[in-house]
Amino acid sequence: MSHFRWDLGKLMSADKLRFIDASISYPLNLSKQVPTRVKPFDLSEYLMEDFYGDLETAVKEIGARRIVIDPITVIGLHFRDPIEARRELFGLSRLLTQLGVTSILTSEISRGAQVLGRFGVEEFISTGVIVLRMIEQGSRRLRTIEIRKMRGTGHQIDMIPMDIVEGKGIRVQYKRRA
Repeated sequence: MSHFRWDLGKLMSADKLRFIDASISYPLNLSKQVPTRVKPFDLSEYLMEDFYGDLETAVKEIGARRIVIDPITVIGLHFRDPIEARRELFGLSRLLTQLGVTSILTSEISRGAQVLGRFGVEEFISTGVIVLRMIEQGSRRLRTIEIRKMRGTGHQIDMIPMDIVEGKGIRVQYKRRA
């Protein structure tokens, strides 16, 4: 994020940004980049209700209007039973709706998979689905963005080339059709 000149430390000091670490394999270590307003936990010992409570508290304390969970897979991996993982993802979706926040949930897609997401519900519970890909074009790779689903609005359905530009962010190379 520092490559895009986003001052996370300033946002965290002003209590406008909060991190909650839900990783299972290693603790999030942002101490070198940003102040340590981070609450790590391990869902094997930490109940989803506690996570929901921490999420709700953080939203209310800082007046959050947007939440990013990156990746949502880390939450689902805490459950051995895929049905339980799906149930929890539905619960999370319900909570985010109740909190009235705009949320971005990232998920991995296996190469060649027909289903978007690991648990088979991510696309269903989402209002919108944006797919980022890196495709091969001869000997080079091309980044693309595709709006796969966006309820309540018309949208371009093609894969559109994009770049990630240092100091600017994402630049979409959209050309309006004639």
